[in-house]
Amino acid sequence: MADVDPEVVSALKKLNIIQNYVIGVDVGGTNTRVAVGTPDGEYVIVAKFLARSVPQLKAGLEKLVGSIANHLGRSPDAACMAIAGPITEFGTTAEVTNYDSTLPEDRILRVKDLPETCFPNATTRFVNDLESCCYGILALDNQKILGEYFSPIWSVEGDNSVQLKQSVHHAVLATGTGLGCGMLIKLGPQFQVYPIEFGHALLTPLGTENPNRELDERLSNYLSEKLYGGKFPPEIEDIVSGRGIGYVYEFLVQGKSDCPSGLSAAEIVFAATNNPPNKYAVQALQIHYRTLMRCIQAVAVGLQAKGILLAGDNQVANDPFFRSMTKELRAEFLNHPKRHWIENVPIFAQTKLFNINLFGTLFVARSLTNITAV
Repeated sequence: MADVDPEVVSALKKLNIIQNYVIGVDVGGTNTRVAVGTPDGEYVIVAKFLARSVPQLKAGLEKLVGSIANHLGRSPDAACMAIAGPITEFGTTAEVTNYDSTLPEDRILRVKDLPETCFPNATTRFVNDLESCCYGILALDNQKILGEYFSPIWSVEGDNSVQLKQSVHHAVLATGTGLGCGMLIKLGPQFQVYPIEFGHALLTPLGTENPNRELDERLSNYLSEKLYGGKFPPEIEDIVSGRGIGYVYEFLVQGKSDCPSGLSAAEIVFAATNNPPNKYAVQALQIHYRTLMRCIQAVAVGLQAKGILLAGDNQVANDPFFRSMTKELRAEFLNHPKRHWIENVPIFAQTKLFNINLFGTLFVARSLTNITAV
């Protein structure tokens, strides 16, 4: 058909769809990606388009998914959309928090406002982006290919194979614009996905005998004043995020004339890993990852997570630097009075680029229909 992008047609032909199909959507702050999946678990990422507000998002989805439906001669059976932000009304209303505008019409998305021919109202759901990441990990584990994308960051006593242990809870964390957290909770025969907002927990101080105590206290005071006028301590996400790396770096270079200021997170990572490295950029990344370990420790102890997975493109991109700190990170993680509770908790980090969120939306979409789930 002339109104269908040739690349879309080519991608759909690869799937050889005969009857049933589902739609998965991953909504980013700038780009939105769309995939088509089949009952047997096959899928293809069809396209991505630019959207920075809900009206742009709806227009792009209607055009792209409408073209898919026209080409296949029928509407999808179900759809799922991963969104950064709170999901309400049983998965039918979302606030897209990574869009810049604060106007409700630019940020609030409802299933009922989407075209029925592209997004059937009864079988279309929104999920939080970390919720979709959890479902994606669950789908990878079900297919027994989780080890293709994750590897342990250190060995623990017992089984070190990369798989979900079937009798315990797991936590999933992903650092990007913010710090996303989710849980795979085992309360019955199947894992249940539960999104949490642990990135917004307040940062706790280090012990008085910790060698990093003085620096940590000064950084905490700096962030408290900068972000909250001194009313609150910083959130974990104020350090463990892209903007957090920038905050830490600016704290470290205050009054320094021997290094550039005002760098973005990407520029700081480059400066830390370039030769010769910028020592303040290196220190900012080290603080960023040590604080991530403190967050993981709190989740492992407080929520009794017995397996941890660190996901996301940033985790993959920074893997060499991250693993260069393994000894230091392990010491940070185990620095707790209840060390014996967590010393054999495996931590797996993503090592291969893969859109787990989009994979997870297809997993959810299949579950909304009576077609075979993967």
